[in-house]
Amino acid sequence: MDDFSAKPGASNLFSAIGSRAKAIQPGKTPLSSMSPTIILEKGLPILAVGAPGGTRIISCVAQTILNHLVYGMSLYDSVNALRIHEQWKPDVLYVENPGLSTETENKLQKLGWKIEHGDADCAVMAVSKEGSGLNAVAEPRYQGKSLAQ
Repeated sequence: MDDFSAKPGASNLFSAIGSRAKAIQPGKTPLSSMSPTIILEKGLPILAVGAPGGTRIISCVAQTILNHLVYGMSLYDSVNALRIHEQWKPDVLYVENPGLSTETENKLQKLGWKIEHGDADCAVMAVSKEGSGLNAVAEPRYQGKSLAQ
């Protein structure tokens, strides 16, 4: 029921602010941040990424994809990398511990960012095509396991 608003203006487990539009009512569809993603190259799948984690799902999945496909990090390093999340309301930049350098955080604060530290609160699972096989990675922050052939 956390995908609905219990009370307008109150936040849920993931700090999403409730509104009348998201009130619990019969027949309504809940808000969802699900974003299971399959990346294709020339019509063939090369990367699949998904995660539980409420409003942080989209940030976690997007950062994993960017780390692997744009920055060339290994799939394991991409899944294990520092997580940063911002969701508009509340106006806070959530940074995983250990986080950004003090210098970077100071620069962000001078730009007006309010920074809070905590856990990633998201468990990415990813599978990539590598050569003739697959590489699977389960979130190393939790007790998940991965297997690929």
